[in-house]
Amino acid sequence: LTQIYERLDSAPAWTPEVVAEPAERERAEPAPSRRPAALPILLRREWAILVADWKNLLLALGQPVVIALLVTWVSRDASLILFFAYIATLWFGCGNAAQEIVKELPMFRRERIIGLGRHSYLLSKYLSIARVTVAQSLLAYFVMQLGAWADASGDDAHGIAGAAGWQIAGLVATSFAAVGIGLAISALARSVLQAVMLVPLVLIPQILFSGFTPPAGDMKPGPYAVSRVMPSAAAQSVMDESLLWGQKITGYMRVDFPSAFSNLNRDRSLRNGEVYVASKPAWIGLATLTAWALGAYAVAWAALRKRERG
Repeated sequence: LTQIYERLDSAPAWTPEVVAEPAERERAEPAPSRRPAALPILLRREWAILVADWKNLLLALGQPVVIALLVTWVSRDASLILFFAYIATLWFGCGNAAQEIVKELPMFRRERIIGLGRHSYLLSKYLSIARVTVAQSLLAYFVMQLGAWADASGDDAHGIAGAAGWQIAGLVATSFAAVGIGLAISALARSVLQAVMLVPLVLIPQILFSGFTPPAGDMKPGPYAVSRVMPSAAAQSVMDESLLWGQKITGYMRVDFPSAFSNLNRDRSLRNGEVYVASKPAWIGLATLTAWALGAYAVAWAALRKRERG
């Protein structure tokens, strides 16, 4: 079958001649038929590929469990646990998506000949990989919750501190942004090896400019300005919000949540005794992650369009 496609690629274009009178030609033309929507078909294909390889599926679900257990075994600090939660999510999303397009370019080019749309193909990849990444991210998060709960005792027994709603929303948004970035890498890379090598170059700056190490409140103006456009810093803003949300602001927050307190108090707006309910930083963080998801999708689409003819 592959050889047939290769011969079609190299064969000159041809059009069958129809010898008939105009009236006969009109009668001979078939009525236009509607093709089934490509996106549902492609989504089913992606799902079939995923469940068919049970070893890779088991590995994909085992990674977040192992990482979550190691993190909660090493530390009970909520800020550090949440930092690793969204960094792992960025890693999952970029790693899952970085090879998908570049390894399938020959197949995509052949399917374009029969009318496959770029949006249908790219959106099927995006939704399928995002589904897996969200599952990995939330699995890691809930295992971290259980680990934090099991590591505590007595009256101190609880899961990860902070508002779980903000934390889950931040991880889901980070998953979509990470998958978009991974697909953009895959569409721009010239080989699978190049795509794999680009992933660490994207992820390491996410750690440096996240606002956790060092806190954004301690950054110089230049690095701080760069951090404001990083997806990791956006995720950190949501996690900072979750840790202080609904809590009375006291001096103990500097000790309990130093990064969150420093990041949210860079403008010295926090006042002792007030209950923290300012949701603006979290909404800005979620909006930034959404912008990364959409922007990276657009970059992947443009790169795919450029490379579909080789």
